[in-house]
Amino acid sequence: MSGSSRVRAVLVFGLLGAAGCAGKQQAAGRGEDCYRDDDCQVGLVCVADRDGNRVCSSDVSSLTSMVEGPPSDAGTPPDDAGTQ
Repeated sequence: MSGSSRVRAVLVFGLLGAAGCAGKQQAAGRGEDCYRDDDCQVGLVCVADRDGNRVCSSDVSSLTSMVEGPPSDAGTPPDDAGTQ
């Protein structure tokens, strides 16, 4: 195989491989494998199931927030509020 034929073959196979990975895939339904939330149909999120596999689900009870919420007494005014 000559040098230009080899280069041409590499380019053709490279383009074919890239075309196989390009483009958005059809969104996964409930219980189907996913990698991120964008892989799932609207209304579903990508969560880990009991076996540790990532699947699309509408049940978000397994998700844990890493954001610290307000303190437990944030909604109650102090006892001396409004007195002077």
